[in-house]
Amino acid sequence: MKITFGFILGLLTFGLSLYAILLDVKIYNWYIAVHLIIIGVSSFSLFAYDNRPFSLFKMYHIFNLFFIGIAPVLQYLEHSRFVGEPEIPYRYKLITSIVFLISTLIYNSLYYYVDNRFSIRYISFINRRFKTTNFVNNYFSIFTQITMFLLSVLCFYMIFMVNKFNLFSMLFRGGVFTDKIEVAKSLSLLIDKFFRPLSLVLFVISCMYNRKSWVFNVVLFILFFVTAFPLGLGRNAAAGFYLPLLLLFVPIFKRKHFFAAMMIFGLLVVFPFLDSFRNFGNNTEVELGLNFEMFTDLHFDAYITLSRVIYHDIITYGYQLLGVFLFFVPRSIWPSKPLSSGQFHAQELGLTYDNLACTYLAEGYINFGYFGVLFFILFLGYFTAVIDKFYWIHESEKSYFNVLYMLVLGMFLFVLRGDLMNGYAYTFGLIFTSIFAYKLVVFVSKIKVQ
Repeated sequence: MKITFGFILGLLTFGLSLYAILLDVKIYNWYIAVHLIIIGVSSFSLFAYDNRPFSLFKMYHIFNLFFIGIAPVLQYLEHSRFVGEPEIPYRYKLITSIVFLISTLIYNSLYYYVDNRFSIRYISFINRRFKTTNFVNNYFSIFTQITMFLLSVLCFYMIFMVNKFNLFSMLFRGGVFTDKIEVAKSLSLLIDKFFRPLSLVLFVISCMYNRKSWVFNVVLFILFFVTAFPLGLGRNAAAGFYLPLLLLFVPIFKRKHFFAAMMIFGLLVVFPFLDSFRNFGNNTEVELGLNFEMFTDLHFDAYITLSRVIYHDIITYGYQLLGVFLFFVPRSIWPSKPLSSGQFHAQELGLTYDNLACTYLAEGYINFGYFGVLFFILFLGYFTAVIDKFYWIHESEKSYFNVLYMLVLGMFLFVLRGDLMNGYAYTFGLIFTSIFAYKLVVFVSKIKVQ
């Protein structure tokens, strides 16, 4: 057997995970054994496919390692219970763990099969649709640059206005600095889900296809950075905005295994740091360091959501999916529109807090029971294998699809953690905004100004 550097990194990841969960273990049972297998599979899968430094496959296993492998064991050992719920019986926790393990094995097997056996020529039209033939000189006209600058200023103004022109409220997500005006929910969604990401996309387009105008690109970056300051965003949005920038413009992220290593570092160190600013105040302790304690917090409740819906057998026979696909329909028009699955199952069970996640496989169970879990993991395995393969085949080509792929990659953790309605809506909004900006710049760049 040839021992590769990826194998060694997988072994180190597995060892670090064991260190995190087995320090205070006083009891060993089938529950812990199943999770050790999940941790092992995801640790080594993270460093598989050496020819793909980053991928949706690796992002899936980042999620699986931390949210499904490590966190549930630490919560089990600490007897963690969330939002006033009674203890879920051991039998149902073990069933949940086995469901996750089988799903992981199905996902890996299907991904490998599709990647090696399936042709993806049927989606080649995507590259033709987003070929950047209009941007051949790495320089935009003055008219195009003015248009992009004004749009970026508008994005900044909209966010600044919502924060009552208070820069601190804009830069910090919550706590003592928060000072926002009350606006209609539809307008709030438009500002946060269209104008804020639009500033990101305009900068990315200019930086990729208008490289000769470096001063202009710096100006657009400053506008974007203030409009979407990392400490003023939720962790999901921060990852969705800044991870694509790192992958697109920082060459070291294209080295083997660097992405996986940095994602592990991000979840253990950076995410807890960003969470310190969620309710920032005078007594807030901001720490930057290795953090395993956070795994027993509500942020890592992905596993327990599937355990809840299995134990209480909550199945809606597809009704929750209606809310996902028709997320854009206002509740004022559709009063019986489904709640997000996190909120729905919290209210069904009478929990004390309903702003909950609902992990991807829990969404499958809520909609169609165990058949839904199987369907959801099969779809995920097929979709990620096809998209990853397509990207890495055409990675060297100048296609705007590369940008869309990076944006999906940045939002993928959010989709997996759930709930699906919010994850899908955020991701769809980001992709729609990106395509809108691309088409607009293509259109404006064709205008000849006398």
